Amino acid sequence: SFDATPGLAGMDGVSGVSNGAASDYSKLAAAVRFNNTGKVDARNGGAYAAASSIAYSAGVKYRIRMAVDVPAKKYSAYVSAPGAAEQLIGSNYAFRTEQAAVSSLSGLGLNASSGSETVCAMTVDGTPSLPDTTLPSVSLTAPAAGAALSGTVTMTATASDDVGVSKVQFKLDGA
Repeated sequence: SFDATPGLAGMDGVSGVSNGAASDYSKLAAAVRFNNTGKVDARNGGAYAAASSIAYSAGVKYRIRMAVDVPAKKYSAYVSAPGAAEQLIGSNYAFRTEQAAVSSLSGLGLNASSGSETVCAMTVDGTPSLPDTTLPSVSLTAPAAGAALSGTVTMTATASDDVGVSKVQFKLDGA
């Protein structure tokens, strides 16, 4: 989340998150824009879009919130004006086409081709914003399937997940 204040009505100012420093618009994986028609929109893959028409005014500080899922390369964006309810800009938008392969986001970028924009009060909570819907993959690699076992047996497994694996547990008859 961050606060963004457009300097002009009808400007073209983009703010968003990137992998490292963002030298131009194309480096922003997830981006919200104060566009030149006086509306707020966000980048969805190869184009800007908005779930509804949200007007903005020059000199007003807006709170922008992005719920970003880096592994899925998706995000949802929201905006709220002072004293107003939060409005959805876009849900499950794809990262900008040029940034579809990024594996991490570490920067906040800002670019205004006309007018000016101020961004401040950035907060990052690190909580996953979208649920992890991909089940982990686990495979027992030793002992071999159907092997006759006795005494002490060494077991090994491989486990993977799109978000991460915190532990693997071996159980025999529920214990």
